[in-house]
Amino acid sequence: MWTDMEKKQSSTWRELKAIESCLDTLKTKLESKIVKWFTDNQNCVRIIQCGSRKQELHSLAMSIFSICLHRSISIDIQWIPRNLNTEADSISKIFDFDDWGVSLEKLRNLIQNILLLALQVWMLLLSIGNQKTIEKFKENYTEIEVIFRKRLLKTWNEETKRNRPNHLTLSYEFEALKKENALLRHSPIAFVAELTKTITGVNQQIHFDHVKLNLGNSYYLSHGNFIVPVNGLYLFTITACSHTNHYVVLELTVNTAVVGKVLAGDTAYNECSSRTFLQQLSSGDDVFVQHKTTGDYLLSYAGHGLPSFSGVLLNAFLF
Repeated sequence: MWTDMEKKQSSTWRELKAIESCLDTLKTKLESKIVKWFTDNQNCVRIIQCGSRKQELHSLAMSIFSICLHRSISIDIQWIPRNLNTEADSISKIFDFDDWGVSLEKLRNLIQNILLLALQVWMLLLSIGNQKTIEKFKENYTEIEVIFRKRLLKTWNEETKRNRPNHLTLSYEFEALKKENALLRHSPIAFVAELTKTITGVNQQIHFDHVKLNLGNSYYLSHGNFIVPVNGLYLFTITACSHTNHYVVLELTVNTAVVGKVLAGDTAYNECSSRTFLQQLSSGDDVFVQHKTTGDYLLSYAGHGLPSFSGVLLNAFLF
């Protein structure tokens, strides 16, 4: 059952926590097996596959990944529409108040306490002096102790074997480290694009039509946009220029969201302004510059390489 704190978490958090708890409980039985998990939460599918920018969700995704890695479990998580999951959904809302379980550690403590209690009873009988009763109890106690010790030793040996890294586990870890190393050594991503013609009017995307640098070929001249090639931290710079008695506002846009603006313009002379923006982006994000409604004159200094739009990958992320 959820604690009061867990009840306040999002449904996505609770779904991920349920997956983590189930895998952790059944990890010995699921070792080296393929697990197919159906969920009606699309966010869970995405987060388990790619991680999340929210720390509490990403931590659960990493915990699930760690369990699967160390137990050689291959998990195939699949989204199903909620209308096809009505039976499981109704069952999940039933509380079983008789459900209980005992951890291995608690079981060991319980057995040790039983043995200690038996020893105390034996000592009590010894103090009473009934020799026949003592010998009989001693004989039974020895048999019980041997049985318990054998079972405990067998359990400890099996647990030791399970926790011992096998060749398959080491292979998975090696492959994971190779992928991480390849990502961290990703080839440089950087571009610089300039505008060679003056633009007037409003409501338009700015196509910077002269490319001076395009490492990684992620800036697309035909559309004037940058497609993020890998998850990471990026730095962008926009320089805008405007004519005397005019001004213009350019907007840095990621997909459909405006994440920053730069203003240029003056009443006495032509003026240029620059701004830099730090953005954590995901692979496939669409980054471009647009001019919507504020201002009406984007002045070009083609000989000076202005206005301009540039970006560079500072650090690649694994998730």
